[in-house]
Amino acid sequence: MSSPYHPMQLVFGLAIWAVWFVMIYAGLSIACEHLVEMEGGTLSWVNLVLMAFTMLTCGLLLFLAHRTWRDARPSWRDQSSAGRFIVRTAVMLNLVAALVTLAVGLPVVMLPPCL
Repeated sequence: MSSPYHPMQLVFGLAIWAVWFVMIYAGLSIACEHLVEMEGGTLSWVNLVLMAFTMLTCGLLLFLAHRTWRDARPSWRDQSSAGRFIVRTAVMLNLVAALVTLAVGLPVVMLPPCL
């Protein structure tokens, strides 16, 4: 979608967050199931991979929010109120998804992977 005013903009951020959520917990479950011994506490390779994936996802969501807002600015006054609503809502959903990604990913830093 090249237009920031397209209604699909409302779905992208939450879809990315949902895929991240499923992959992080599925990956953690698979890693804990197949790895008998997990040493290193919070600095294990599992935590580092999950944290890197969390940071990449958060960065992507912040990039999408910024790009949507930046692309909408030149023609902002020419758009209908529905188009402006879509942009505002899409940006806020992307920002909320980034915040929730960090909030859910924070235990990755604080806890050992397999309790």
